[in-house]
Amino acid sequence: MVKKILKKLKNTVEYSLQNPAVRLNLESDPGRLIREVEAIEKPPYVFIDEGQKIPLLFDAVQYLIDEKKATFFITGSSARKLRQKGTNLLPGRVKRFF
Repeated sequence: MVKKILKKLKNTVEYSLQNPAVRLNLESDPGRLIREVEAIEKPPYVFIDEGQKIPLLFDAVQYLIDEKKATFFITGSSARKLRQKGTNLLPGRVKRFF
């Protein structure tokens, strides 16, 4: 569903955290997400698949949302694990679609 929506939008960026290379790059440096998004001239639509794989990434996402530097689509399969770890669940910034 998200991929269909993204095809209709311009200025999109995708991060599939199932890809080990992508995941390792962002795990070792979550601030990389901020730098890459800020380097894009116009605020992009950012899709992060399997977001629960890097809980620290949610702080970077919150920063980018608060600064109006991007709009995010984040999917994942384990919100319960994130809640148990005390991860930033982006309070007041989330819209759920089921």
